[in-house]
Amino acid sequence: MHVKMYGKKYIWEVFNLKKIIIRMRGGLGNQLFIISYALYLQMNSNDVDLICDLSEYDNYKIRKFELSEMNVASKFMVIGKNPLRKKHKYKISMKVLHLRTYVLNKLNTYINSCESIERFIGVIYGTKQKHVNKFRYHDIYMYGYFVDVNPLLKIREELVVLLSLKNQEKIHDYLEIIENSQHNIAISIRLGEDYINSGWPICTKDYYDRALSKLKTEYSKIFIFADDITKAKEMFLGEEFYFVEDKSPCEQIAIMSSCDDFVISNSTFSWWGAFLGKKKNRKIYAPEIWHTRKTIDGGLYYENMIIIPN
Repeated sequence: MHVKMYGKKYIWEVFNLKKIIIRMRGGLGNQLFIISYALYLQMNSNDVDLICDLSEYDNYKIRKFELSEMNVASKFMVIGKNPLRKKHKYKISMKVLHLRTYVLNKLNTYINSCESIERFIGVIYGTKQKHVNKFRYHDIYMYGYFVDVNPLLKIREELVVLLSLKNQEKIHDYLEIIENSQHNIAISIRLGEDYINSGWPICTKDYYDRALSKLKTEYSKIFIFADDITKAKEMFLGEEFYFVEDKSPCEQIAIMSSCDDFVISNSTFSWWGAFLGKKKNRKIYAPEIWHTRKTIDGGLYYENMIIIPN
């Protein structure tokens, strides 16, 4: 299957198949977690189609859908204005999801009756991994972020291929520098106003310096990825630094993953650049505090990561 904006005449054909419908949301880092878990489900199932529902981006203008630049685009179909709202079983099941969410927030317990209604309707809304392993005879509507490295480690080799950039020529200049260097390091920095205003902790200059002191050699070339490249240039001075500019998020991930070692910030974008790294023995320095007052989530941690205070 190829990525297309499918019209009505295709939609009704698609909906006769067993399918995983993915509500895409957030920036590229979040999109990669969502599509990767859907791929994991697809690889462990028979005759299941993936459909990306992009209707959330009708009103969400901060980020856009990015995955069409990657090879994974051949694995799913895309629908825009949400046709599911016209299908009664999806409409009813969404109401059940809202009811379940309300009850969960109020009582902190899982209501089995909601799940039974979903199975009867024929579609299960999965907000976490534990919800989506029961769709053997049903459609599933994935509605969440699905941040968990454990299933992804099982298909990492496949993900490295599927989540690679379609057009490598766009990043040829950077790849040439990387290939001709003895050692290279990727540093990913979040400095944007959206991050600061959200209350998320910003990794300090000292955090990056401490991580670099453990990785840097006299031969190292260091590639800087930042959402505010001007501020990043003020932080890092020297001929060994290369600032990645004027590249799309997918192109940046492709460049980042080609590096040897990594210093990441507390963002899913950074996380994915390191996770898709080509070297098996790569070192990844990651911040201890990920969310506000919270240490790095267990769902994000794996053996290549070295946690240091930020």
